[in-house]
Amino acid sequence: MVRLAHRLARVSNAAVILVALLGQLGWYFEIPAPSPLTAVAFLIAGISLWLLQTQRSPGILRHLGKACGVLVMVLAGFEFGDSWLFASQFHKSFLGVVFALNFGLIGLSLLLREVKIRESYLPCQVPVVVAAIISMLFMIVYIYSTFSTRGVAWDLPVALNTTVGFGLLCIGILLGWPELEPAATIVSRTAGGAMARRLLPAGFLIPLVLGWVWLQCARYYGTGAALALFALSIIVALNILIWWNARSLARFDTERRESEEALRQSEARLMLALDAAHMGSWDSNLLTGELAWSQAVAPLFGLEPDAFGGTREAFYKCVHVDDRELVKQAVTRAAEEGVDFDVEHRVVWPDGSIHWLENKGRVFRDDTGKSLHLIGTVMDITPRKEAQLQLLSQNRLLEQTAASEHEANEALKKSSNALERSREELRVAKEAAEKANQAKSEFLANMSHEIRTPMNGIMGMTELISHTDLTLQQREYLDLMGQSSSSLLALLNDILDFSKIEAGRLELESIGFDLRDTVGDTVQTLAVRAASKGLELACHIAPAVPNALTGDPGRFRQIVINLADNAIKFTEKGEVVVDVNVVTEREKNVSLQVSVSDTGIGIPEKQQKLIFDSFSQVDSSTSRRFGGTGLGLAISSQLSRMMGGKMWVDSQEGVGSTFYFTANLVKQQGVSQSDDFRRGALTGSRVLVVDDSATNREILAEILESWEMVPTTVASGEVALKEMELSVQVGEPFHLVLVDAVMPGMDGFSLAEVILKDDSFSNVILMLLSSAGRHDDSRRSQEMGIHRCLSKPIKQSDLMDAIAETLNLLPEKTEGMSISGESQVEIRARRVLLAEDGIVNQRVAMDLLQQRGHNVVVANNGKEV
Repeated sequence: MVRLAHRLARVSNAAVILVALLGQLGWYFEIPAPSPLTAVAFLIAGISLWLLQTQRSPGILRHLGKACGVLVMVLAGFEFGDSWLFASQFHKSFLGVVFALNFGLIGLSLLLREVKIRESYLPCQVPVVVAAIISMLFMIVYIYSTFSTRGVAWDLPVALNTTVGFGLLCIGILLGWPELEPAATIVSRTAGGAMARRLLPAGFLIPLVLGWVWLQCARYYGTGAALALFALSIIVALNILIWWNARSLARFDTERRESEEALRQSEARLMLALDAAHMGSWDSNLLTGELAWSQAVAPLFGLEPDAFGGTREAFYKCVHVDDRELVKQAVTRAAEEGVDFDVEHRVVWPDGSIHWLENKGRVFRDDTGKSLHLIGTVMDITPRKEAQLQLLSQNRLLEQTAASEHEANEALKKSSNALERSREELRVAKEAAEKANQAKSEFLANMSHEIRTPMNGIMGMTELISHTDLTLQQREYLDLMGQSSSSLLALLNDILDFSKIEAGRLELESIGFDLRDTVGDTVQTLAVRAASKGLELACHIAPAVPNALTGDPGRFRQIVINLADNAIKFTEKGEVVVDVNVVTEREKNVSLQVSVSDTGIGIPEKQQKLIFDSFSQVDSSTSRRFGGTGLGLAISSQLSRMMGGKMWVDSQEGVGSTFYFTANLVKQQGVSQSDDFRRGALTGSRVLVVDDSATNREILAEILESWEMVPTTVASGEVALKEMELSVQVGEPFHLVLVDAVMPGMDGFSLAEVILKDDSFSNVILMLLSSAGRHDDSRRSQEMGIHRCLSKPIKQSDLMDAIAETLNLLPEKTEGMSISGESQVEIRARRVLLAEDGIVNQRVAMDLLQQRGHNVVVANNGKEV
């Protein structure tokens, strides 16, 4: 019925356009017809209705249809009366006003086609219903050939095509959207719809026929007889209509009862059949997701009838997780493509057992093809699946036992030949690997010798220069050069020893070392590089960390260098901080955690696990931009594991990274962990730390507090002066002031100049903290009278020595005693044979031996020896 309504609407629409075109032709050929403007209005209304009824039409066509509706309203209001609806030769008539009103109502209905008020389309339906009533009035007037209504007389008859045009427009609008009232009820398949379709023709025809009869009777028998006959006709017609309708309803009710009884019996027989077959039925509402099951379904899922959910999601939860997506896809295909729902899947019972079910169903749609319900059956096929598995296993066993003896021998022969070839290939590969390893070992040994030789020359020359007369700044630079040479040699040795790590032949040393000096020297070797990039390089060692330890300081130093060097390399601004803390400590050993944090580029989360692989970096652009082989982290990670620890990273891209490693070391027994003879003299000394770096302030304050000194930290020179003035006023002046050379605003030298000129600060010891690479700071400090100039990052031992030397706390040197307190051993001159083919190493060894009073004879090779 819905499709029929659409077709009737289309036919009515086409007829309206045809009537409009014929009207234009009638005026052209002088045939009686509506006025041209009326025909144009009909044509525009027909086009609007056609555009709005087009299914899946783009938005521009719908807007064009509404615009046509607005144009019809404009034409309707353009002029009331005959001058608008009829040609200029006709005088004005009341019909013109009514026709204009009718066109206005139709245009309004087309314009408000998609407007809803409280889920109702009354704004568009009410105008068209009123227009339909007016159109029916015109049609009745035309049929009865009368031109008077309520005492208003028409001078001209209504044109038939005008009346028909209005009627067709109203029919097209009402039937064009059959899903809306009142057309929705008329085209429905309900009893109400059937009754409406039966009564509507009678509702139109009976009044027309009875009215015509009344007119005829009034003409021949008078008004009184005509009225009596008209009333009798109405009574008879209504009673016949009532009887006919009641008879139809009774027949519909009887058929419904019989259908319901037949359906009930059919369902009962179906349920019996399903129970006998151990099957259940179900009905899934594809629109709401509700799911109705028969009582036989719940046992198939191991559930009680009341415990089974009434939704499709509850059903999905019962399906095995590996089959759940398969079932969902089958439902989707059935709903969208119209294929049958047929799937085998597993379900998990509450007791954990797994059963196989077979689900089959079919989609039911409405008249428009929209999927409404998916209805089907389900049955337990677990025994069948088990039988299939058993049959499959038996078939495989049968296939295996059916192989002939000849085939088995051939297969055995082929396997034997293949095994022999594999053994030969393995032998050849083993020999090749041994040769490669031997060549690799020889190459690495030669490379190790070739690299160590010039490095020993550099380090020897450094030692020789150290015995000449040097300024403090030169000696500091020379110490850093020696430390850097040692670090470079250690790094080269570690890279050359990488093959030993892979082969598991690398052994760690076990010697005593000073942890704070080792870490401090390591960080200082990188200070110049950090300063050249404008980075703050800091080192923090917790006071609780033991100082005298036993282990492999070279390997420990190598790990710290690798991590700190990477941090400086990948950081453009900010700071790099090396931090050492205790994880666990026992009587004889200690577990340390060392972290190196930076404010650099960071590492993406996906790449963080890959960076510890050999020859690996975050990406190729990193290697091109920053350099490096990608071996440092891999070697460091292996060394950390060999020390009984591990290495990991915590990084955020664009924020920075922190690398951690742990190491288990042995505590030296019977060795003092602190300089108690000097710390006692420092107890209670008030120290002012002036540094714009919060990290440096915290580190220095912690070191000073561990020596029982009383530190005060400030971030600028201006605040420092206020603190010093206040300390003098309260009678607790500072004994020592540590000043950073480079600070925003008042720098360290400006602050020192003010302090040195103020007599109230005459007893203050002033030390300048200079960044590495600032060559003039030491000279300028001496010229200004600053007591000491120390390079950052400062080793704790260097800071202690500087403070102790300034406060005259160092132990006095006695004749014949070294600084360490050991007696000097008299060195007797010897005659020494030096066998060395390297010119540089010959010179270094000769000078070192001759400085100690020995007579050196040089042999360039073994034959000369």
